[in-house]
Amino acid sequence: MDTFSVALQPQFLSPVPDTDQTTYKTRYWELPDERRHDLALLSQFIKEQIDKKDKVKQNFDSSFGSTLKSINDKTTMLNRDVMTLSEKLEATDKSIDHLISQTMGHRLEVNSASDVLQSRNMLGGSENGKLFENTTINMEKRINQLSETVSTLEQTVNSLETNASFSPQLIGAVLNRQSRAFVSLAGCVAHTHQEIVHLLEYHRSSS
Repeated sequence: MDTFSVALQPQFLSPVPDTDQTTYKTRYWELPDERRHDLALLSQFIKEQIDKKDKVKQNFDSSFGSTLKSINDKTTMLNRDVMTLSEKLEATDKSIDHLISQTMGHRLEVNSASDVLQSRNMLGGSENGKLFENTTINMEKRINQLSETVSTLEQTVNSLETNASFSPQLIGAVLNRQSRAFVSLAGCVAHTHQEIVHLLEYHRSSS
């Protein structure tokens, strides 16, 4: 007799006598009355367990079905937001690299202009020379400020990539603010670049 039968026997199964000749080949109508009665009880027990399982499932679905669906929907949205934020972080890294490259290029142009002025002894030599010198110094300060701003943005992005305590919503808000900062920085870089170009053209034409 298997474990299931042993577990049920104290509840409703009749004791099996040692002289019982029942085998797996025995037909239902060949069983003794006690065995047929036991099978009927067992069938009823199984049916009751199935009904209980169906009722529990129905109650669970009615009570928690909408909650589980809501949780699943939110999880799906968060996974999608994480993928979007990962793409934004990658794009932000590229934007920072581009700004760093532009800033370094402008710094070289400013340094080159300063070297040209010093080599030709134009510093303080004329009104135009003083204007050129002051403008160059101001642009160099602006380039330094841009470099510091870009470095700050780079550090912020690096912290977002390594700090898992930030929620996707907070990261999204930070990235939106950084996007606006990038637009402003790009405008400053472009304006500084144009000033450098004009100064170099002016210097060449006045040489």
